[in-house]
Parts: sequence; C-alpha cells; structure tokens
Amino acid sequence: MFLFAAVGAPTTGSRPATLLVDNGSKRAASTLALRAAAERLSLLTGGAVEPISLRWSDGVAADALAGRPARTLQSALRQLAEDGVDAAAIVPLFLGPSDGLAEAVRAARADPAAPRRIA
Repeated sequence: MFLFAAVGAPTTGSRPATLLVDNGSKRAASTLALRAAAERLSLLTGGAVEPISLRWSDGVAADALAGRPARTLQSALRQLAEDGVDAAAIVPLFLGPSDGLAEAVRAARADPAAPRRIA
C-alpha cells in the first residue's frame, strides 16, 4: 500500500521532490527493488520519484548497485536543500508497523539544513 503525503505548492513554482522511502537494508537486492519501484511510480505519476532509505543502505557498496550509491533520507533532504528545493513529499513504502519514518521526518523538520516543508 502506498500512502501519499502531499505538501503545498513550493515557493519556487516547481513540484516538490517526491521521495519513495523504505526502511533500508544492507542487502543490495533490497535497494535495487526500491529503485525499480520508484521507477514504476515515476512512470505512473509522470514525475521524478527518488528511491531513498531511512538507514543502512548507504553502507552497501556502490559497485553492487550498478555504480550508483544508495541514499538515506537525511542525506537526500540535505542535498535537496543545497539544490534549492524547498519542499519534499515522502511516499512511505513499509510492509509492517514502524515508527522509523515518523521519527525521521520529525528529525528532518528540526534540521535547519533540510527543505523547509516536509510531509
């Protein structure tokens, strides 16, 4: 099940960044599966969807991920802010109960280096 959390229109006039977020894994196969899901969601929505993990996946060797390192939520939000993106929509992809995403979003909202609006 996908839950879409929308944010208001960004002040830059562009769409908010869309992040498909899972819990994360140290297994390359899990990151590759997340990337495939993000690609399919991009095709369905007509917009870019970034595959992001809460934790752990940034420890997977980039060579096991076709040379492209995995990204975690904290690093992705900081990079978006550095790129001038002021809003992010987080689409959670979790298969069981978890407070991990809620905790990560609260922490990101408190981080001055993250985009101003996160939902």
